[in-house]
Amino acid sequence: MAMSLSELNVYHREKIMYENVLTKFENILFNKLGEKVKFGPKMSMFKYEPNPIMVLDDLKAEGYEIVERKECLSLKLSKCFLTKIAKFHAAGAKVLQTEGMLFDCLDRNSPNAAKQDNESPLSLTFLRMHDEFIKALRSYGGCDEYADKVEKWDRNLLATGYLYESKPMKCGLRVLNHGDVWTNNMMFNLDTNEVLLIDYQLSFWGSPAYDILPFLAASIHDDIKVKHFDELVEFYYQELSESLRKLDYSDPIPNFEEFKDDLMEKGFIFAGFLEYLFFVKTTSGFSFDMLMFGKDEEALQEVYNRLYQEEAFVKAVKVWLPFMNERGFLDVLIRS
Repeated sequence: MAMSLSELNVYHREKIMYENVLTKFENILFNKLGEKVKFGPKMSMFKYEPNPIMVLDDLKAEGYEIVERKECLSLKLSKCFLTKIAKFHAAGAKVLQTEGMLFDCLDRNSPNAAKQDNESPLSLTFLRMHDEFIKALRSYGGCDEYADKVEKWDRNLLATGYLYESKPMKCGLRVLNHGDVWTNNMMFNLDTNEVLLIDYQLSFWGSPAYDILPFLAASIHDDIKVKHFDELVEFYYQELSESLRKLDYSDPIPNFEEFKDDLMEKGFIFAGFLEYLFFVKTTSGFSFDMLMFGKDEEALQEVYNRLYQEEAFVKAVKVWLPFMNERGFLDVLIRS
């Protein structure tokens, strides 16, 4: 049976995020630091029946827009986002310290959390994407070394890890992750360089790596994310650690080496996002439901061929693979 959006609890989670959590985080930063920070639009109405409907502020009327997903973000806008998400993470860590996890639906380890197995339609789709990606790599030319490593990746972790992993850092730091960080879920006011996040449907407690790694993989212009990778990682770390100190976070704040080690430990997310980059890079008309529930195998195969052969996707992968291989990220998913 397919796992539905309601089973993933996305509607209730997003409702409580807009209704309660974002305001709580904004108030902490204002009351503690005097900073007027806004993390997302305000919700004016929500109802479950007959279908879930949520009414939010019109951010476009306030001068916000989504950056073209195929272009991705500049270095300047990337740092704007990292500053904002660092404040969000720090506020969450402080709330967790003083009030706990707030709502059961934000805890992926709660008894009521949705569980995914390797035979669900969603997991089977992730595994099909993995197999198609390997075939595509071998067709590009000059990528067999990388394809050999990708072929050894842990299929169980690929099938279930992205939606169900939630480990804290080894030092104990746990933040509230947005959970679905990519360009389509950010809106920028390009006059003020202000950024807001939308679509808090998958938010959960865990290491900040669960937000930072997908952002680095899928939201930044290809050349920039390779050239400035270390700069961006350090920039986020400095923003996070400074915000934690200002908020009087009393548990251990990881040092920079611990933070980098955690990124590598959670690197399966980073590596796995190679297979999902077509969401950002391709123009082919398709939906995820098509991939998950398509019954016409010939038509489905044609979709995969288009997705993994589109010029922008191939170019991005060829830029990204050598860097990931050099840094060891292609090895973190290899079965031991």
